[in-house]
Amino acid sequence: PKDEYITVTREPMEKYAQNNPTSCDFVVSSSVLEHVSGLETVIPACTKLCVPGGLNIHVVDLRDHYFRYPFEMLCYTEDTWNRWLNASNNLNRWRLPQYEMLFKKSFADVDVEVLESLKEEFMRIKGRIRSEFLSGNDHTDSVARIRITARA
Repeated sequence: PKDEYITVTREPMEKYAQNNPTSCDFVVSSSVLEHVSGLETVIPACTKLCVPGGLNIHVVDLRDHYFRYPFEMLCYTEDTWNRWLNASNNLNRWRLPQYEMLFKKSFADVDVEVLESLKEEFMRIKGRIRSEFLSGNDHTDSVARIRITARA
C-alpha cells in the first residue's frame, strides 16, 4: 500500500465525514465496531465518506472479549455491565440483527456474512442470557464473528 492512498484518522468519524465528504473509496475496519459507542452516528458517517459506489468492509467480533466465555457479557443488565464489568475498551454488546439493521438504514447494498458461530458454547449458556439479546433464532444468536460488506 502507498501512504498517499491511505488515510488513518483518530478524529471522530462523524466530524471527519463532515469535513471530508465523499473522500473515500473504501472504509475498512477489523474488530473495531464492537468497541464503538454511538454506532447510530458512526455508520451514517461511513456512508457520507464514501464516493458513490464506495465500499465498506467491517469484521465485527461479537464475542465477549474474555474469550473463554464468549457469551458471558450477554448475561448482565445494562447497569451492571456498564458499572462493573465493561472493560476500558468498551464492548457495546450489539448482536448480528442490530448491525444488519443499522447498516441497511445507511447503505443501499448490504451483505452480512457469518465468519464464525459457537453453537455449543451458546447452548450451554443460553438459559442465562438476557432476553434482549435473544432473537429467537439459535443460529443467529450463536454467531461469534461477522463480516459486513456495504456499498454506498
